This record gives sequence, C-alpha cells and structure tokens, in this order.
Amino acid sequence: MNEMVSLLVNDGIIVSVIASSKSNYALLTDETGGLFGYINGNFSDILLQLADKVGKTTNEGGEWVFLNDFQAVKLSDALANASTNDTDKDGLTDAQELGESIEKDMMPYIRSLINRYEIPEEYYTGKTKITVWNYISNPVLLDTDYDGIPDGKKDYDGKTVTPDPFPKSNSFVGKLYWKEGKHSRESTENIEFVVDYSLLFKSNTVYKKDLAVLTSLYVGEIYDNTYLKVTRGITGGSDDPTAFCSLFGLKDVEDIDINGSDYGVDVDDCSEFVIGHRSVTYKGLTKEIIVVIVRGTNGTNTEWSSNFDVGADISEYYNATGYSHPHWKNKNNHKGFDVAANRIIEKINDYLSRHSLTSGQRAILITGHSRGGGIANLLGAYYEKDPNFTSFTYTFAGASSTTDSNAENYKTIFNIVNEDDIIPYLPLSTWGFKKYGIVKSISVQDHYENKWGKAQKGTWEWLTRDDYNNDRGTQRTLDTFKKIVSNRNELYILDSSSDGKVWENNLGHTTYAGAERELQKLTDTLKNEKLLRFCKLSIVGGGLMQPYHVEINYCPAYFMQVLANMASDPTVGPVTGRDVKGKYAKAKASFIASSGYVVIGGMTHPHLTITYYLIVYNNFIDRV
Repeated sequence: MNEMVSLLVNDGIIVSVIASSKSNYALLTDETGGLFGYINGNFSDILLQLADKVGKTTNEGGEWVFLNDFQAVKLSDALANASTNDTDKDGLTDAQELGESIEKDMMPYIRSLINRYEIPEEYYTGKTKITVWNYISNPVLLDTDYDGIPDGKKDYDGKTVTPDPFPKSNSFVGKLYWKEGKHSRESTENIEFVVDYSLLFKSNTVYKKDLAVLTSLYVGEIYDNTYLKVTRGITGGSDDPTAFCSLFGLKDVEDIDINGSDYGVDVDDCSEFVIGHRSVTYKGLTKEIIVVIVRGTNGTNTEWSSNFDVGADISEYYNATGYSHPHWKNKNNHKGFDVAANRIIEKINDYLSRHSLTSGQRAILITGHSRGGGIANLLGAYYEKDPNFTSFTYTFAGASSTTDSNAENYKTIFNIVNEDDIIPYLPLSTWGFKKYGIVKSISVQDHYENKWGKAQKGTWEWLTRDDYNNDRGTQRTLDTFKKIVSNRNELYILDSSSDGKVWENNLGHTTYAGAERELQKLTDTLKNEKLLRFCKLSIVGGGLMQPYHVEINYCPAYFMQVLANMASDPTVGPVTGRDVKGKYAKAKASFIASSGYVVIGGMTHPHLTITYYLIVYNNFIDRV
C-alpha cells in the first residue's frame, strides 16, 4: 500500500513523497506539473529540477519567494521591482512587507523526512539552504492574520484605513465592563480573544474555541452597559453595539430593531440584532463573511412575555391569542422565538439586498445570548439548510427553542450551557423542548468557582474578584415546573383542579352587585397585565359561609405570564405577581428564590455573559 507524506505544505507549493516500500520511493510535486523520480536513484536531481521548474513557471508575470515560515508566495512582478511593486494593493510595497532575506538551512527538514523512511542520508547531495524572507506582513495578502485589520493603508474596497500595528498577530486583550444590578463592574483580569476570519473557511461542523470566545464577547456588546474596551493588539471599544464589530473590519454595521407594533399581531415578539459583513480571501477563495448577533432580553415586559409564549398548535391556544400568526412558520418551534427569528430573516434579506450581497460565496456567523440564544438557535437551523450559505452558529445561555424530533441532527450549531443557569433549561425538556444542534455544558459552580485561598487562574473569582453567587436552586425550580404540566399543549388548557382556581385578594361582597363591580375592575386589570386571555372569571358564593366573590380559573400559561410580569420592569402587574395556589405557588416561590431579586446572585451570576466567556476561555477544562 502506498503512503504519502508532505515535505512542505503552503499556499503556493506542495511537495510530497510517496512511499511504496523501503527500497522504492518517489518524489512528486502537485503545483509544478508532477515531477516524479525515485529517491534511491535521483533524489537530488529531482529536487534541483523542481527548483528550476518553479523558477520557469513563476517568472512569467511574477516571481515566487519563500517566507521564513515556508509559505511560497507569488509576487505580481519580479523581485527586483519589489521596492515599487505592491502585489496586494494595500499601500505597502512588496519590499516593505517582505523585510530582510536570509539563508535558511533546510537540512533538518530533509533529514527528518528521509530518516522517517530509513533512507540513507548520502542519497541526498543537493541544496541544503534556501533564501527566505523575514516578512513583516504577507505581500500577497491584504490582511496577513485575517483579523479584519488590513496590513497597510488601504482596505479591500480601496478606502484609507489605519494599518494593523501587529500584522502577524490576531490575538487581543481588553477589559470587559458590565452592569450588575445598579452597579457597574469591570473585569479584573484581561479578556483574551482571537479574531480570525479564516476559521470561517474551515469545517463548520467542528467546534472552534476561538470562534466561541469571540462570539461570547459579541453577545455582550449588544446589551446596554456591557462592552469590551480593547487595550492590546489594537485599541478601541465603547458602549455602542456596532463598535466592536467595526473595530475588526466589518463593514456597513447596523443595529436593527424588530418592533412588534410594526406588524400588528404578535406585538410582543420583538428583538434586536447587529449585522455586518466583510470580504475575505483565503487560499484563493473569496467569501463574504456576514456576522449576525442577536440581543437577549432587554428587561421589557414585551420580551419577557414573548419568552414565556411557547405556543401550541391547538384550538385553546388560538382561542386565547388569535388565529393570525403569519411569522410563526414552524409550529414545532417556540412561538415567540420563531416569530422573532423569521422577522430577523426578513431583515437580513433586506440588508443583503441593500448592500449587494445576494450572490457569491457567503459564510454567516450567528450568535446570541439568553433569549437571543434561543432565537439564534432557530436562525442557525434555518441557515444550515440554506445551500447559499455556509453557516456557523454559537449560542450562549440560550433558552430551548423547539420540539422538533430531528433537532439533534443539526451539525453546525453549538450551544454553550452553564449547568447552574436555569434559562437554558426552559422551556422544560419534559415538555418536549430541546435545542437544534450540539449542546456543550459544564457547571461553573463545580469547575470554575474558587473554593479556597487566592483566586487561581481560570476561576470566576480570578476574573471578577467577586464570589460566585449561585443558590444551587436550578434543579429545585425545574422540578417544581415539571409538576405543572407534562407537555406544551397543557399550558393552554384551564386547570380544573383546586390548584387552578384562586379567590383574588380574598375580597368578598355581601351583594352580587358588589361582586359584579369587582369583576369588571379585575377584568380590566388582568387584560392590562396580559392575563385575561389565559383565565376565566366568574362570581361564586353568596351564602352565609362564603360571600360573593370573583374566582379566577386559570391555565398554566396564566402562571407563565405572571412570571413574565415579575421578571420584567415593574410596569405591568404587581412585583410579587398575582395570587396562585398549590403547585403554582411552590413553583413561583422557587423561581423568586433563584431569581436574584432578594439578593444579587442566584440566577444573575450564572447567566452573565462574562460567565459564558469564562467557560469557553477555559475550553470546558476543569480549573479547580
């Protein structure tokens, strides 16, 4: 059986050896017409012919040179004209980018190759040194390190830019700023990350740490009061959702709002996303890179209501919410997320049209956190099936998005989950909900919380100089939710048990007329709180033992909307929520205990974007 081993692999020349036996070897090259010779007979001669053939081929309109990492690159003119020629049109001459030339000893590489196959070293008598260039930047690439910052004074569209101060390094550091409750915070340690658009030319079914780290920072930028200030590699950054993307070369960066009121129906299914693009050439292939970042819940009641509006394809749901949901296109999907995702897709198509990006090779990088993670998960599923795009999707703390039985078969979506965080486990798996793609999870409490002594590198305390506050109540709360219903359909069916009926405020009346006045007032109140659609009001009582009063008979979706009202800004409904009974009351109490409303922590620390940065920075490796 033949075996092939590469001697040099680079952008210009591939030299390989085929071994068929220990006494019979052949040398070939893929880029020079297939020179072929037996090593035992004419190994040196073939290498010399190879060098000669490369020279003859490349001198026609340009000249090949070797960089000091053995990349072979072809200049657009002769090397003698390097001081005036600019192959990549970046405003720097080839000579400025090439730097100084040196002679490099190739014998260690040749010896390694021939020793591997037990070939006597004396068979090689040819050249042992080649001229290479200690290049400052690659003279044939606009952006040597693919970080979106051009090497020279001009970008791919010919516009003048500030050159990359470190054209061969795409590693950066900065400080992360975020708001926790009413307090502004700053990471005590540097946030480290890599920007490398060439990763979007490689397999989209393989998890890439550098993409995960970068997107974990993208998702923070779109929130108010959360941003990264880059301090090394380049400087910049501000609390502007478009600033971070623009810093690394994305063009036409836009912050686009999805306003539900613009659609007339499903007005709570709002969203916001940032989008930008960049043309990148890698190994001769040019792609338009498109980045889409979906914001998580902004704290408003509209988006919290949408979070809990999972939907069900049954008459009870439509009777409560109406029959017109034109953007709910996949009934397997979480209704609130699916509507928002499909509205975003329409906006993406409009963006691509406005910027003439509707054809050619395109890669799309999609990410989101929390609610944004759930929506991004659906976007990832959509674009994985679109043959016009190569899609890469990384979600963080994303709520579950679908009951599709084939969800796990999607290969280009990676969902990062902190096992201490309750949000990624809602809606419940026992209701049939899951995520499209692959879930990668770890507990920060168990693996990245510093337990004693000085905070060691890689722990939450090391990064934030604060104690990781987690009440370990995630499973407790999930267990109480499991007792409410067993599937999504039951959320919209009135609960006929005693747990599903409550005497609001225990307010009684001696007359039926008094109860009627309360009924009208409570009807208006519950309508404003988006609860009326999920319950039935009636006047009961009237005897000596029980005065007239208004009874609320609700379905589990009523309870979910109560949680939405509590979790949002206190503009809708009482802060402590409406009265519920039995299993609902237990679930509500557990949710409050885990929420961080009483003491900052609980749901707060496990869910922060910096917590998810820590997970992917550590690459799921235990640090304690």
